[in-house]
Amino acid sequence: MTGKNVLKGMIAGFVATVVLSALMMMKTMMGVMPELDVIAMLTKMMGASSNAVGWVAHFMIGTVVWGGLFAWIGPNLPGRSHWTKGIVFGTGAWLLMMVMVMPMTDAGFSGMKFGMMAPVMTLALHVIYGAVLGGIYGLERPQSTENVQASHRYYCKLAQCCRPFLCPRSEAVSCRSAAREVGRCLSSIAASTAQFAAPI
Repeated sequence: MTGKNVLKGMIAGFVATVVLSALMMMKTMMGVMPELDVIAMLTKMMGASSNAVGWVAHFMIGTVVWGGLFAWIGPNLPGRSHWTKGIVFGTGAWLLMMVMVMPMTDAGFSGMKFGMMAPVMTLALHVIYGAVLGGIYGLERPQSTENVQASHRYYCKLAQCCRPFLCPRSEAVSCRSAAREVGRCLSSIAASTAQFAAPI
């Protein structure tokens, strides 16, 4: 995982949260399970009186927490594409919501206080969130683990090449030995660069 990948994960998380929020508002406008109000539940859980607090928490969780976490554990999730990994991740987020968040908001285990449709509805929303999260993250072309390792090897070899010229005179090797060492290092760097620049 790299810092750039985490940022890309957060961007994907923000887009996915926007899509999820639009679906939540559409659900409310259509009168589908109005009692299942996630924003009101978050507001109540945080002890606030304004739904604005719930909305801020909603976007922070979807963008920073889930987006950053997906960038971190995504490579280890099952699935051959980013969007399928996102669906797996979204399902896991839904499971945590059912067993942890719902009971904390007095909605009961899995939100059963609102009936059988509550877990089904929230699962559908989380699957869509995960698919969008993974799809957008994939479009951002995150750096693969192999590329990160190749980049690390590249800079390590570059440091080795510079070492003969940075050592104190008393520790420096002879000019001929230094030249041979630099030659070997440059050959290794060429091979590492080819691997680092290879398309993902």
